Amino acid sequence: MIEINMSLNIDIKNKNIVSELKEILKRNNSDIALLDLDDKVNYICKYDTRIRDFEVSLNLTFEQDKSVMTSVFISYEGEEDINELDLRLFYFEEIQNNLFIQLSTKRLDTYCVRIYQKIINYKPLFGEYLINWKNKIKMFNLHNLELRNGFNVNQILAFDIEVKAQNLDQARSISYNTVLDFSAFLSVLLDIGFYDIRSYYTHFIVPNNNDDLQMGRYLTGFFDEELELIVRNNFYNIRPFNDPSNQHGQLYMRAQDSNNVLINQIGSDDFLEKAYKDRKIKKPIIKGKYRDDINKEIHHRNEEIIIPQLIRKFFKNLLKLENDNNVNYKYFRNCCRLYNLSNCIATTNTTSSISYLISSVNALAKSEKMDFSSSEKMIFSSFVEKYSNKLFDKKLLSFLYGNIRSGHFHSGEFGFLEYNVDFNNSLNKDFAKLSNLAEKSKRILRLAIVNWINKNLFCS
Repeated sequence: MIEINMSLNIDIKNKNIVSELKEILKRNNSDIALLDLDDKVNYICKYDTRIRDFEVSLNLTFEQDKSVMTSVFISYEGEEDINELDLRLFYFEEIQNNLFIQLSTKRLDTYCVRIYQKIINYKPLFGEYLINWKNKIKMFNLHNLELRNGFNVNQILAFDIEVKAQNLDQARSISYNTVLDFSAFLSVLLDIGFYDIRSYYTHFIVPNNNDDLQMGRYLTGFFDEELELIVRNNFYNIRPFNDPSNQHGQLYMRAQDSNNVLINQIGSDDFLEKAYKDRKIKKPIIKGKYRDDINKEIHHRNEEIIIPQLIRKFFKNLLKLENDNNVNYKYFRNCCRLYNLSNCIATTNTTSSISYLISSVNALAKSEKMDFSSSEKMIFSSFVEKYSNKLFDKKLLSFLYGNIRSGHFHSGEFGFLEYNVDFNNSLNKDFAKLSNLAEKSKRILRLAIVNWINKNLFCS
């Protein structure tokens, strides 16, 4: 038997603990049994879930001492290759957030947190878009930047998200994680890579007062004029414009020995509390641009970004899928996360990008529950054949899965000449062929994903 014990310290007085736990576990139809001990109360239930590719049944025991939930035991008895790390990941993903949110006795405050991400595109996203998903989210370009000297322009997108939370840290955590998945789903809808904001020192060539060019080394970042914030990332490098020396956040000095840990927090985030608490999302002023359906073609960075008209129905149906078929929802969510990663890596490495795109389709193919015991390569090929219509190319898919994906992930191969560069590309026929092959590959794989979306999210 594999077992872990996760410590909790949740005040549950004046709460109906059984009803709260049922709310947490309702998707799995778990029955909760109560066990009265001398000085404790235990709530025990079976929890059916999926860990990796295994359908498993876990034993959960929530221990209550007086009015405090002290711990949760998670155990597994079965033949599948499940270990303690699997159970810990399950706890953090499935149990922890729900417990802290639903079993809190504190009054939940309202926050409107702003999360920033970056895309690379010649034209900025036009307009403002308000979407109701798990939370109300408004998306817009922070600075309308358009340059004439290249297609690789960094555009900063702002996501305002309304959440209810016990405190600022919890509000920011919920907001950040929600926006990560929100933008991953957008990545598939728009075929764009959404990057998290990361500040770093880099070199710039700038004119001086004499119009001569000089090199300087500067820290990247940007200014949010509306909230008057200087932003270097979404974590602990946000500062108020009127006090740039104010270092926000949970920066800790930590000293410990074998028995004790001493932690002191440095800095203050009062200005973020003021910026986010009791703030409401404003209604969009600038209407966005829409197209009728999801674009099945590849988006190129010199093209305008146009949102599908059905975007709100898409996120509404995602909620329904999560409630009705949580396993397939997770397969699609994982598909979109990998798709976004593929788009982000595409700027520097084609082999890695196509390999992650194949993995993205592979994750989604598991939602089909194909009734045959075969290799993942065959499942992948069957899925693409089903959803790619006339573009299906069996030889190409075999090459992509075997030579590109498996060669890259398992043997460190780079099949698109990343380590065989020829600067005279005009005479290099292989470079042109492989460039066309990479684009054809992405077109087929994207088509399969979009067709799956159209069938499974819009044909119910």
